[in-house]
Formats: sequence, structure tokens, C-alpha cells
Amino acid sequence: GSENNSARSVELSKLANAPLYFESNTGQFEDSAPFIARGTACSVLLAPTAAQILLGKPSGHFSPADSVPRIVRLELMGANPGAKIGGLNLMPAKANYFFGGEPAQWHTGVSMYSKVRVVDEYPAVDVIYYANQSAQLEYDFQLQPGAVADQIHFRIAGADNIQVDAAGNLVLKIGAEEISQHKPLAYQLNHGALKEVPASYRLNA
Repeated sequence: GSENNSARSVELSKLANAPLYFESNTGQFEDSAPFIARGTACSVLLAPTAAQILLGKPSGHFSPADSVPRIVRLELMGANPGAKIGGLNLMPAKANYFFGGEPAQWHTGVSMYSKVRVVDEYPAVDVIYYANQSAQLEYDFQLQPGAVADQIHFRIAGADNIQVDAAGNLVLKIGAEEISQHKPLAYQLNHGALKEVPASYRLNA
């Protein structure tokens, strides 16, 4: 991307460099988030009403305090704190973590999924997190008939500046980085045909 005051502009999904799977958190990560996606540039923690992006690669026991320069949090405002979060498309492989010589500190047979769904994030609205064919992190809001799109609001914490650029992308200034999240693509599925619906980001006070 273009440079502005040494800031590097990259897509949020490319920065995350998310793997093709999400791990259930059984204690291998010292955060309470139920699911984790770990990439080479950052980790993503998924909870029912929020997603945290930890810039930098944690080490050791994957504690958020371990060499993580910045944390960006996307919090869905007015969302259902009791929404059910779960993995979709269970993968045959498992992850294993062996910390030290005490078996009590080990985490074996950790389940991995290709997607994570949050059911009824808002009334008649689900959220699905996944990685696309380029192994880039994405998320969809799935609205059932009668759902109100205007109820979807999110707050971003940890960014130094937030703006919507001329192309409609959401741009976050985070230290020396400018991270862009692509303009939302919305559509209706009608008898197998996709009909695009106008959608855009709107900054509130």
C-alpha cells in the first residue's frame, strides 16, 4: 500500500495471516476467549460479543502479556452476552501443547474447526468467523428474514485513529501501521441468485 508518515497500509485480513482453523481454548491460552486463531503476525481471540487482535506473535504459554505490542478490540455493542459460540466443521487433526514437565500443564487433543459461529448475536443475526481460500480471516453477519441490520454496531478500542476512506474501507491507525478493513459486501440469496444490497460503514460519535 501507499506510505504516509512511514505508516504501512495493509488489509486487516492479510495482517492477521490467519490459519485455516480455529482452536478451542482449553487453557493453552491464558485468556478466557473460547476460540483462538493464530497467525505469524498476530493472534485473534474470539468471544461471544468481541474479537481481540493481538499484534505480534505471543510465545511460551501464549499469555496476552508476552511480547504483544498492541491489542485491538472489536466489541459488538448491544449484542447478546449469552449468545452461544461454537465451532463449525470439526477438523480431523488435533493440537497438542506440552508446557514443562508436569502433565497437569499439558493440553492435548485440542479441537480445531474451520469456522466459528455465534448464534443470535443480535435477534435473528448470527456471526460466522472463517478463513477464505487465501487463508485470510473474514467474518459474516447472517441475517434471517425480518432481522434489522441497523442493530449491528461495534466499537473499536486500541486504535489511535479511525476513519472511513474514499473507497468506503474502514482504516485503523495503530502506531506505525494503517490497517484497512474492506468495505462491507452485503447481498440477499434469492433462489440461488445473489442480489447485492447497498451497505457501508458509518462512524458514530
